[in-house]
Amino acid sequence: MYIKYCRDQREADPVNTTHYRLNATGGNYRPTYLIRTADWKRVPGAEAKNGYCTLSYCWEQSGRIVRKANGEYECIDNGFHQIVQTVRKHSSTGFWCRKKKVIKQVTYECLLQQLCKDFQIDYLWYDKICIDQSNKQAKYKELKQMYLIYGNARYTVALVPEMKIHHLRDFKNDSNVVAGTNARDWALDDICYSLWFKRSWTLEEVMMSRRILVVGTDVTFWQHSLYSKIPTTYDILSGDLLDFNNRKHKSANQALSEAHFRTSTRQHDKVFVLANIFPDMFDRMEISYDIDPQTMFHTFYQNIIASDLSLLCFGSILDVSKTPTNKSTMLDHNLPSWTGIGGLHVPYHMTTATSFQAPYMVDDNMHLHIVSTYCTLPIEQYDNSSDPDEIDAQMDAVHDALFKGQAVDRNKADEDTILLEMRCDMDAFANCQATHYHRGNPFANSRPLSLTVEDCKECIILPILFTNKYAIIRAHDGAIRTARVTGYKYSYFMPVFKKCSGRSGHYKGIGIYFYGERPDYDDPNVILEAIVKDMVSYGSEEFIIE
Repeated sequence: MYIKYCRDQREADPVNTTHYRLNATGGNYRPTYLIRTADWKRVPGAEAKNGYCTLSYCWEQSGRIVRKANGEYECIDNGFHQIVQTVRKHSSTGFWCRKKKVIKQVTYECLLQQLCKDFQIDYLWYDKICIDQSNKQAKYKELKQMYLIYGNARYTVALVPEMKIHHLRDFKNDSNVVAGTNARDWALDDICYSLWFKRSWTLEEVMMSRRILVVGTDVTFWQHSLYSKIPTTYDILSGDLLDFNNRKHKSANQALSEAHFRTSTRQHDKVFVLANIFPDMFDRMEISYDIDPQTMFHTFYQNIIASDLSLLCFGSILDVSKTPTNKSTMLDHNLPSWTGIGGLHVPYHMTTATSFQAPYMVDDNMHLHIVSTYCTLPIEQYDNSSDPDEIDAQMDAVHDALFKGQAVDRNKADEDTILLEMRCDMDAFANCQATHYHRGNPFANSRPLSLTVEDCKECIILPILFTNKYAIIRAHDGAIRTARVTGYKYSYFMPVFKKCSGRSGHYKGIGIYFYGERPDYDDPNVILEAIVKDMVSYGSEEFIIE
């Protein structure tokens, strides 16, 4: 595939970010090699005294992809990429005449060099040139340092040709109260449907990057983490992805909420990506293209859950019309239910409190063993017989009311109103649709569940409490367009399990139970202690989670 780059880029940012971009600093680490963009020569990374930038792009968009006889793929660049520039021709009367667009066909590297000149990038890390593709050991070394390469760059340039100008009026400031401009809103929409947003490597690249400059065909915007000191617009990049490694609050479920739906040319690449997001994995397991990918996936998840039970924090992947919101790319690796591959992980940071009778462990068959008390919950399925658009409209109205602090009094409201508000709670705090609800003992209040199975009238709750530290985002400049984190709310979830038919003591992880929300921090261990008191009458046993 060949792409087009217009030099007359329009900025979709609601405020001028050029100063931030030109003065952005990186870390002390330098890659083995960089490209000096002035002459497009590969040079030692140490030459970049004032830092460097990294490139994030889709390989398929750098030329024509051809499959070779050995089954491998290669990219052939015949120089059909386009650089478009608007020029002004001086008229005989002394005035500028009408603008004229000049199109030049170039190779991908020539396009990149022009982009770097336009954005004043002196040194660039571009994998095709900076990694010695013919040296297997050198390639492995660089692939295991991707988190350092992107994490220490001044910023990452993401090349997303699907991002284009929709209409010039969209650039009017304050045309969109959240994104700042409608142009930026369209740009984010284009990104979410782009090839760049579907690939595994680009996920790792953006999560490790401190800042990002997204360059489309003719529009660009700048973004950094919402958790930095500089106010910015709130979106999936600033809120969920950027600068993941440097965040004080992070958990495995956050990364897996995206990673389970990304694609790669080789399945091995997904393991390299996950290991770069959790770089201590390089010390805990062997990662190589010579090892069966299923073996590596199993080892990875065994290592992750040993220190982070947030893998169990996932819900339904279906929307209100029972249509999958995404498609997992991890279903071919024989992974157990507790990895969450059958659902959608909650994308927010979770801490975990437990009350087990013995340490949990994963055996060689990938079965998770937990010895603990438990309780059984009778549950009912939400009625989805209404028109999905009508349900969405009702939920939007409730979300608006909750945003304004107009929650219903559940001691006085009718059951339908309470069930609808609970549905909105699950949507807001877990980014999952509520599929079932529980009422009555052992817990007094009705609460929603988000499950990956429909035919379930009874489920098991174990004493595992996830605390979601949910950021409160407030306007910085009197409008929502630039914002910062001003505080946190706290919501609580518990994983849900279902008995496996015909196998005593065996269960499957099927989703989450929403325990509630609190405006102030309460010690999760104290909350869990109260929950466990309600579980004592059930006794304890060993649960083998397949």
